[in-house]
Amino acid sequence: MSTVRPEAKKQQGGPNVHARGATDLTGACVYIQLRLEGRNIMCLLDTGCDTNLFPYSLLKRIKGISVTESNKHVLAANDTEVTIIGEAAIPLTLENRSLKTFALLSPDVEEVMLGIDWLRKNKCIWDFCNQRLYVDGLQVPLLNQEGHTRCRRVLIQEDTTIPPRGELDIPARSTLLSIRNVGSEGMVESRRLRSGVYVGRTLLPPSHKGLQVRMANTTNKPQLVKRGTCLGELDTVEVLDDKPRIEEDDKLIEPQDDVREILMDKLPEDMTMQRRWKTECVQHTPLYTTESAASC
Repeated sequence: MSTVRPEAKKQQGGPNVHARGATDLTGACVYIQLRLEGRNIMCLLDTGCDTNLFPYSLLKRIKGISVTESNKHVLAANDTEVTIIGEAAIPLTLENRSLKTFALLSPDVEEVMLGIDWLRKNKCIWDFCNQRLYVDGLQVPLLNQEGHTRCRRVLIQEDTTIPPRGELDIPARSTLLSIRNVGSEGMVESRRLRSGVYVGRTLLPPSHKGLQVRMANTTNKPQLVKRGTCLGELDTVEVLDDKPRIEEDDKLIEPQDDVREILMDKLPEDMTMQRRWKTECVQHTPLYTTESAASC
């Protein structure tokens, strides 16, 4: 899902890993199921990624795994940096086979992502035509997203205090389902976070960092919302152009100064002078008339 790009700007402290481009994975069989400490783990395979990414939230529930610092920098497709907590050796297994996997740990990703390095080290052969994958000679079923719930969450970026009876734009970030496809505009729905503290419906740009979500405090005391608190799921939306679209066949009617004269000329010739006079009076009456003008 990402690759080292030599022309990418280097960040001090370590190499860059950069996402290539967006790919629609809907319906594609690009997942395998491995096991970690007795639980099944869905893993996304990506031949365009040099490294492995592992959700830090998932690793926190696993005991006995040591985390070391990492100097690598991972860039998403829109050149925003993916937060890296560190790296660790993950004891994945496949049918009692040990597949120790070195991965970068990130709070920004929602699922395990295995790159080309993992495929090489485990002697994988991927038959794309017949949708078959062999891991060190063992055929492994390839799966798609069906039945695999995937959603992006919006999380508070830093501890923030909302003033009493006030509103505030809270710094936030969203998780990623893929670093090569950051996604389009999204929306977080309004909801009650807790008693007296509410999340407002907010339209968010196509980015996973630097977001702001409106929140309200209806209590008489300051309310602290802590970093990492989930504000809700990010729903994909389509932003419509705010400019009206005019079809080619549509024609704008230009106002005519002599429109009243044209209408008067089209009145029947046998109309009495009194009726003509009343008709002309009505044409000169504004849309919102006074009582005196209406009596004309």
